[in-house]
Amino acid sequence: MFRFKRVKRITNQTIALIEKNLLNELRYRVAFLTRFINPLVQIIILFFIFGVIFDVSENLELGYWNTNNFTLFLILGFIFQYVRQILDRYLLLFRIEKYWKTLPALMIAPLNRFVLLLGILFTELIIVSVPIISLLIIAYIFYPINLFIVFLFIVVLFSFALICGCFGLMLGVFEISNENYSNSLSLLLKSLFWLSCATYPIYIFPEFIQFLIKLNPFYYFFDLLRLIWYSGIDLQIALSNLTAFHIISVAVFISLLPIISVAVFNKFYKKYGISGY
Repeated sequence: MFRFKRVKRITNQTIALIEKNLLNELRYRVAFLTRFINPLVQIIILFFIFGVIFDVSENLELGYWNTNNFTLFLILGFIFQYVRQILDRYLLLFRIEKYWKTLPALMIAPLNRFVLLLGILFTELIIVSVPIISLLIIAYIFYPINLFIVFLFIVVLFSFALICGCFGLMLGVFEISNENYSNSLSLLLKSLFWLSCATYPIYIFPEFIQFLIKLNPFYYFFDLLRLIWYSGIDLQIALSNLTAFHIISVAVFISLLPIISVAVFNKFYKKYGISGY
C-alpha cells in the first residue's frame, strides 16, 4: 500500500512538472518553432553533399551503406539529432529556473529526483515527437520493414533519450552550482556526439580515426539503432555487423546511468546548493 502511494505521488508530480514545462515552452512560440529549423537545414545540406558524393562515385559503398540506402542513413541520423537536443534542454531549463529564482522552491519541495529526470524527459519527447514521427513515417515509406522491428527501434530510441536525460540531469546540477563546470562538460558531451557518426558513416575516416570512434559509447547506440532498422531490409548483413559491444554498451548505460545521474545530482546539490545569483 505504501509503495502504491509513493508511485502514485511520483506519477502525479511528474505529470504536473510536464504540464508546467509545456506551458513555459509555449509562452515563446517563435523560439519554440526555431528549435525545429536547425536540424532541417542540416539534413538538407547533408542530403545534397551525400547525393553528390554517391552520384559522382559510381558503385561507392561505405560499409553497408550505398547509393540505394544512404537516404535511410541520413533520415535516422536526424532522428538522433532531435533526440540529442534533449540533453541541451536540461541545461537550459535549469538555467531558466535558476535565474527566475524559482529553483529554490522546486528543490525545497519533496520532489523525487527521478521526477526531475522523467518530467523534463517526457516534456521534451512530447515536443520533438512531431518531427521524429514524421521522419519515421518517411523512413518506413521508402524503406518498409516489419512493424515489430519498428517497435524495437522505438524502444531503443527511447533508451537513448533516457541516456540523454541522465547526462542532462548531471550537467544540470553543475549548471545550478557552478556554470564553468557545466559548460565544460557540455562541450565534452557535444564532442562525443559529433564523434559518434550520428550523421555520417564511420567508413569515411581513416582506420585510426575509426578506432577512436569505436571507443565512444554513443557510436554503438546509433549503429545499433541503424542495424535494427537494417535488419528488416537485410537480416544477414545486419547480424554480420552486430557485435557484443553494441549490446553491452547499451545495456550498461540503461541499467546504471539513471541511478548514477540521480546520485550525482543529489550529492552535488547537497554539497554546493545554488550559486550564481
